[in-house]
Amino acid sequence: MPMQVSLENTIKNADTFLRFFAAYVVIIFFIILDVQAYGSQSVQELKPLLSCLALFYWSVYRPTLIPIWLAFIFGLMIDVYGGYLGLNALGFTLIRFIISSQRRLFVGQPFINIFLGFSVAILLFYAMQWSVMAMLSGTMVSPILISMKIISAIVTFPAFVLFMRSVHRILPDEGGAVSVKQTVKPTLRR
Repeated sequence: MPMQVSLENTIKNADTFLRFFAAYVVIIFFIILDVQAYGSQSVQELKPLLSCLALFYWSVYRPTLIPIWLAFIFGLMIDVYGGYLGLNALGFTLIRFIISSQRRLFVGQPFINIFLGFSVAILLFYAMQWSVMAMLSGTMVSPILISMKIISAIVTFPAFVLFMRSVHRILPDEGGAVSVKQTVKPTLRR
């Protein structure tokens, strides 16, 4: 009988590990997409940081999945591939800290509230990047490019949430985490 219990625990632990591993694989995939060049230069300039969208989602719905130190490392991974070292790391850390500390404002709210919160967060994230890049380069960086990135992130967010909800469903329940049933569907009310 003890062997039976041990085998069941091992299988349960392996299942839990694989479910969390799948969520991390998705995040790493987004980081790879973020640093990978594809399409024309104009497409490159418009694509949002998908890993930043994932960070916002997990900071609201499963903050224990990405602790602050891991958000920093994810941002640093993007920084290593180009840009100013530490810029995304700082931005990811700030988003993770601010959103998770204010997550009770988001949990159980209609999607429009989540969407507005995301819109403000992404606006602040890119405004911080724009300001730091302008200070470090010593020249005025075009606000049009940053504005287009903000718009592309905001437009992408509703479809992104649908995808992330499917990833969220595979995660095991965890004390204090928001279940998928508590997450809101990204639909507009009439």
